[in-house]
Amino acid sequence: MTRDLTSGNPMKLVISFAAPLLFGVLFQQLYSFVDMFEMIARTAVALLLVPAIGFTGACFANPAAWTLADLFLFPCYFHIMRSLRGKVVPA
Repeated sequence: MTRDLTSGNPMKLVISFAAPLLFGVLFQQLYSFVDMFEMIARTAVALLLVPAIGFTGACFANPAAWTLADLFLFPCYFHIMRSLRGKVVPA
């Protein structure tokens, strides 16, 4: 779908053009937030488990990072799916 940006209400045209860009920024912020959770989990494992149990503690870094990231992603996913329920037309 193409849209003529040279005619019509300028404010409405700018908002309709900028909306996808703003959604992209929002999703990038979400990714950065989840990445921060991963970094916190890896740091916690490095500081707590590695000195206590050595290499076995280091092996827990990746699962701990993904688990902590998912603690944020799962509620976001279910909130979005609940808000989209009834709005999306099945194909």
